[in-house]
Amino acid sequence: MTGRGIRTLAATGLVALLAASGCGTAGGTSGAAEGKQFAPYHRPKGTPITVRSGRPVAVTAGRVSLDPNTLSATRGTQVHLQIHNTTSGRHDFQLPSFHVHATLPPDKTTSVTFTVDRAGVLYFYSSRPGHAHGGMVGRLTVH
Repeated sequence: MTGRGIRTLAATGLVALLAASGCGTAGGTSGAAEGKQFAPYHRPKGTPITVRSGRPVAVTAGRVSLDPNTLSATRGTQVHLQIHNTTSGRHDFQLPSFHVHATLPPDKTTSVTFTVDRAGVLYFYSSRPGHAHGGMVGRLTVH
């Protein structure tokens, strides 16, 4: 085997090992760095929405988009999202730091409620293949 073949084999093995361990995937993130790998795919739309406890925020899940996709909240706020999937395909909504993992069935509205108990910038996203990289990413800033 040539040097190039050995390097290719080693790289293939490393990719398989990382995939099996969850490193480098949406499921492999945690804590303050959560979702930061998707930051380059966040394209802010419109005015950021300030979330207030007890007031639901309507979010639309399009083909590969979330609208609104920029939210802010004060630490301690109970966030209540009403996410409507307007497509005929399946999506999901992921925000693992707050234990949010929701399936978004086609043409249905899904309620998601969680309390933001720490400050930081977090990214929520769809973990379906190609969705986050296509722009299905949002940012939540907690003050």
